[in-house]
Amino acid sequence: MMMKHDQKKLLIVEDDVFVAMDAEAAAQSQGFIPVTTESRRNALMLIERDSFCGALVDFNLVDGNSTDVASRLGEKGIRYVIVTGAPSDEIAAAGIDPGKVVTKPARYDALIRDLVSQGATR
Repeated sequence: MMMKHDQKKLLIVEDDVFVAMDAEAAAQSQGFIPVTTESRRNALMLIERDSFCGALVDFNLVDGNSTDVASRLGEKGIRYVIVTGAPSDEIAAAGIDPGKVVTKPARYDALIRDLVSQGATR
């Protein structure tokens, strides 16, 4: 049985510590429990181990781009958005849906609210 607090966990996959801190603060201010990692490897492990109500994912991470993370989130029905400074042609070439991409700098408070209330994926 899934515990209620699992529904409030928000995955943040970001390798820039200051951006991650901004996203974490926005998540906490809205009552979410942020779970943060800087690598795609750890993100994939967390996706298998935990339940998340949504995810904010940077495109370029310390160990490669996050296309496999986005794919796995989609497969598991977890709403997500790619938040990145990467050029749009690079993202399109990786097969990421442009409708799921937000350019940095982002307003994480509004982004989280929209992600969780309307759902970016399903």
